[in-house]
Amino acid sequence: RRNSSAEVLYAAGWVVGEFCSHLTNPGDTLQALLRGLIPSLPPHIQAVYIQNTLKLYTQCEIEEEVETMVMAKLEHLVGSSDLEVQERASATLHLLKYVHR
Repeated sequence: RRNSSAEVLYAAGWVVGEFCSHLTNPGDTLQALLRGLIPSLPPHIQAVYIQNTLKLYTQCEIEEEVETMVMAKLEHLVGSSDLEVQERASATLHLLKYVHR
């Protein structure tokens, strides 16, 4: 049985990504999502956070500091023991690097 408080984080991560066009300040939401993306979260929640980080990233003008934070988090998560987290982190990281060429 999954921890119900963790499932709230899953739902929150999904909602902010899915409805990010309705946010008044997606940049602040992105930073909050990144702060919450910690290795102790269950892998299925990390995967949702990674996916929705990308959605939020596309909705706002990113300051260099936040962009550095996004890249650092993704680089760290590429080494995750969970395959789905690795795959999402790697794909997102490569996409962002490609866009910034």
